[in-house]
Amino acid sequence: MNFYGFTPRTPLAKVYALRHAPHKKKIPETPLRADFETMRLPFPTDRLDVPTLLRAYRMGVFPMASDRHAPTFAWYAGMEHQGGLCRAHLPLDRLTISRSLVKTLRQKKFSVSINEDFEAVIRACADVPRRGQKGTWISETLIDGYCTLFDAGIAHCVTCRDAQGALAGGLYGVQVGGGFCGESVVSLMPDAGKVALVHLVARLWRGGFDFLETQQVTPLTGAMGGVWIDLPDYLDLLEACRDNSRANFALPGLSEAQILEPYLAFRKKCQ
Repeated sequence: MNFYGFTPRTPLAKVYALRHAPHKKKIPETPLRADFETMRLPFPTDRLDVPTLLRAYRMGVFPMASDRHAPTFAWYAGMEHQGGLCRAHLPLDRLTISRSLVKTLRQKKFSVSINEDFEAVIRACADVPRRGQKGTWISETLIDGYCTLFDAGIAHCVTCRDAQGALAGGLYGVQVGGGFCGESVVSLMPDAGKVALVHLVARLWRGGFDFLETQQVTPLTGAMGGVWIDLPDYLDLLEACRDNSRANFALPGLSEAQILEPYLAFRKKCQ
């Protein structure tokens, strides 16, 4: 199935057949490997709760519906890219920020906050039409599940608002120890999604996170430095950091400016 213009993601059960394809590394010895080998889907496909979602993300899989109104969904481990099974990530120390975007950030065109109105952000991600897409993979079942995960303090969002307080854009994702799995980003106004993404990366960098996973390299993430990573390498990375209890998303006592400005200075020095 082609998910709205991007390379098809691969269902978890199909990974068994693909794990024999040439990779730099074998799939590491984790609970996930046992599920691959027996071709069992260890999760439900009609409901989501906190234990299920947390276990899935710790194992490296995520849910996705076929369309906005689908009653069920499937679990995915990655997507096929250049003959292999891959994920994607944005290196926290190598984010590409254009001069025009830096100008927008410095103009403070949007008010940026974290963990504010999570449901509004995920619903905007689900409902806003996007160029080249015929629909969305975020169903009501997924919205309910991620809102429950947010209430548990595991899912997070970055929210951008305009001068009148209206939602301008944002993103949401799931924290897995020292990793952050980005799920979706939306722009209701020009550049709002990019602003949210820069603020997210700056926060993860300052908060001691190990990586930002993005599932795939999209036009947005590709332009900002996103790269593909082989699934076995991603699972190694996930296993190494999923029990990291030092990563701090909230960063209490620091304003958005106090988090953003040091990161912008760091990136300017590196470029």
